[in-house]
Amino acid sequence: MTKLLKYWLGILKNVIFFFVPAVLFLGFALVYGFNENLLKDGVDLILSTVILASISLALFRSWILQIWNAVSLLILSIFSFLKISFYHLFQTKLDVSALYVIFETNQKESTGFLSTYVDGFIVFTVLILILNFVFALKFNHKHNTKYRRFQLKFKNLGIATFCLFTAFASYQFIQIKIKKYNLLYLAEDAIVSYHQIQNNFQTELTASENPNLNVKATDKSQTLVLVIGESTSAKHMSIYGYYRPTNPKLTELSDELIVFEDVISPAAHTIPALNALLTFECENGLASIIQLANQAGFKTYWISAQQPIGMNDTLVTAIAKAADKTEFPNAINNIQNYDSILFSHYEEALADQQDKKLIVLHLNGTHLKYEDKYPPEFNVFKDQPRTKFESERSKMQINTYDNAVLYNDFVVSEFIKRLKSKKIDSKLIYLSDHGDEVFRDIDFVGHNGYYSTKAMLHVPFIVWTSDSNKNTEEWKTFTKRKYIFDDFVHSFADLAKIEFENYQPKRSIFNSAFEYKPRITKQNKNYDAP
Repeated sequence: MTKLLKYWLGILKNVIFFFVPAVLFLGFALVYGFNENLLKDGVDLILSTVILASISLALFRSWILQIWNAVSLLILSIFSFLKISFYHLFQTKLDVSALYVIFETNQKESTGFLSTYVDGFIVFTVLILILNFVFALKFNHKHNTKYRRFQLKFKNLGIATFCLFTAFASYQFIQIKIKKYNLLYLAEDAIVSYHQIQNNFQTELTASENPNLNVKATDKSQTLVLVIGESTSAKHMSIYGYYRPTNPKLTELSDELIVFEDVISPAAHTIPALNALLTFECENGLASIIQLANQAGFKTYWISAQQPIGMNDTLVTAIAKAADKTEFPNAINNIQNYDSILFSHYEEALADQQDKKLIVLHLNGTHLKYEDKYPPEFNVFKDQPRTKFESERSKMQINTYDNAVLYNDFVVSEFIKRLKSKKIDSKLIYLSDHGDEVFRDIDFVGHNGYYSTKAMLHVPFIVWTSDSNKNTEEWKTFTKRKYIFDDFVHSFADLAKIEFENYQPKRSIFNSAFEYKPRITKQNKNYDAP
């Protein structure tokens, strides 16, 4: 009896460290308040622990066991940390779309994310998991050999068989009942589907022309400039009514601008937002506005202040490859410069004597980390901002975001002024992929699809045209139209005087035949619903 008790105590000591990540998650869930997602995430973590611990108990060779225990505990610790952190920061479960964002994030964005969101609770969680991991390694190294000899002496193959059966039963339960809560399955699904999307993009969208497009266009000389901002919300722009003067330069040009007041992005993340903005379905696949312009006789430029990820190009970079000329100035030395780095490249594109040009300018805009997005002379807003979530953190984040918007105002106005100085038939559109929530509607900074607040989705949509455009006065009567830019290709085709097979005038914000449609976001929510 004593030997049997020692045996089971040996089992308990050998696997007790495995259960600490699950216990930590359950403790968090208890404080946070259980809901269905938390419960299923907790069950997944417990069953994952049972699987790995059961296999550990069935192993007999000491060195294999030590490696298995270390790897298993590392996996469980990562699972627990990711689940806890995501609920703590975003009040929802981790899913495939969140992993997509991780795949598309470069080093600079990762640094901004960590500096913004890492707090005392996150640090505490990491320390607990690290300490548990270190103690487990020391304990296993010290006690493992003695315990295994004892186990071999008893030759308890029945226990090993029971452990393996328990592991198999737990695995089956996860696969049948709660598969979408298991991070290994989520990661596999995300990686496979992401690469499938990436392959489709590389196959269909990187070529300069798309065989599925049938395009007709005017031969009239024109220059179109599309300025794509990053994380800039209309809610923080004074030209849209914000109380701080964040748009002094654009305000000076207001008589020349057409400011569409109610345009939204379909998503609060860059990937789905720019996918909706820049691509569209055509017969037998996808096409992009770059390919559309190419086949309409435009020389196309893609000039980006953002950094490509290198060998694992982002999906947006795949779209950019279709352009006749693609430039990433910030990729040269892997140093993040301000958006003004695009000015000289923009001037070169404007100087090109080609009759028809499309110049796409992709900004860093006002993405986290906000204080890195503007030079010191734009550090203007320092007083207490208006917010119902008053704290030192909210004050700092709102002020730095508004300063970034102020600098963005300067950058966009410079693009307009430099285009205007050329005295050519030209048009410029400025919009942003999505906005950021900065302690306006909720106690949160940044963007994610789970909240999708008005500030995250309401984006600027501003048009400047040269004097030769005769439609300007009519367009000014369209500024209150409710528009979602997953229909952007139709508006772009109107501006560029391009006709293609799937073109629908009723989906263009510039067309007199425009018809309102319910604005359904990627979260399958009606933005205009009360």
